[in-house]
Amino acid sequence: MTGKRFAHFVADCFKNSEHALLYANIHAINIDYSYTEALVELKKNQGKNRSCVLLISNEPPYFYPGTKISKQYAELPKILLEHKIFNCDFFVTCSFFSRVNDKSIEYLNKNHYGWSFHKFNFGMPISKKIAKFVETDSQKKESDNTVSELFLEQCCMKFSHLNFTHRMHRELFSKFLIRENLVRDNLVAINPTRWPDPIDRNTSRRGEEEMINSEINDGWFYDKHLLKLWRDVPLEYHRHPDIDDNFDELNYSFLKKASINIVSETVFDYPEAFYTEKTTQSLLSKRPFIIIGPCGSLQYLRDMGFATFHSIMDESYDDIEDPNKRLEAIMQLVLHLNKKTQHELNNMVHQVKHILIHNYSLMRNKIKKTLQLSQNNV
Repeated sequence: MTGKRFAHFVADCFKNSEHALLYANIHAINIDYSYTEALVELKKNQGKNRSCVLLISNEPPYFYPGTKISKQYAELPKILLEHKIFNCDFFVTCSFFSRVNDKSIEYLNKNHYGWSFHKFNFGMPISKKIAKFVETDSQKKESDNTVSELFLEQCCMKFSHLNFTHRMHRELFSKFLIRENLVRDNLVAINPTRWPDPIDRNTSRRGEEEMINSEINDGWFYDKHLLKLWRDVPLEYHRHPDIDDNFDELNYSFLKKASINIVSETVFDYPEAFYTEKTTQSLLSKRPFIIIGPCGSLQYLRDMGFATFHSIMDESYDDIEDPNKRLEAIMQLVLHLNKKTQHELNNMVHQVKHILIHNYSLMRNKIKKTLQLSQNNV
């Protein structure tokens, strides 16, 4: 699924939303990459009526430490003025009803140039994998028995954790798994290289210059325990043989083989929860999960109607603002759960069956609504 195809998919969702009724023409701009040509085209086609611009971003916005306004949107007014873009309504695409861009939108609306900024809530985590999934799997009809089946007979490992691409919190957690001998007997993938191939990322993705380096959200001030972990434990490549090559699938069937899914989200030390297809995969796997993500990630899922697993595990890590303490609390939780037998963990999965079915059904309903929005004409 190419980035352009995904951008078209999100644009189709917007065109079929209630927002689009007011506009004759809609322009879509992906702000992850240099968008000079898109602004030139926008300026060329502007008429007397207000222009509508959909701002799409697949990467998480970057925030300078302690700030609530992202770098992308702090710089946007200057870029618009350089191209003399006025008389526009801008819609900022927000994934999973995210609050990440709320302060940025509030800041942008304090302008004197005739710009108006709004949120377009794309009701799922934004990912190129979403488009493929809603075009295929969400159209499959399922029986009630299939929906309520947990496939516990397949559950033969304690944990799953997928680290396919470089992020510091993923690599630190992978080093923790290596140190504690939790790799070989669990559903684990570790890629020790920073990127899958040596090809320059700016040319291998879309042949366009990235506006923000996607590694920029990785760092924070690590405490002595994490620094020691990073220094003393070398990364090594590992991929469990049951992890197949269907990386474009949103619903990884092999996740059912582990009792607990440990989700390493894209960002960790971050001002708001930010979800991608990784959280969607976990919600669809019908397994309890731990999220290695920003403070409040579990709470925000609960705010959206999902349920989490405080009845069977300690979820207090989600309330810890300090990223060092939060990551170390997650590690301690994993060590605690690892002391249980496979039979005990499988019983825990069965104990929260009603939560797993609820999350699965709610996520699929969101997917179906997104599919309808992308295909139906208003």
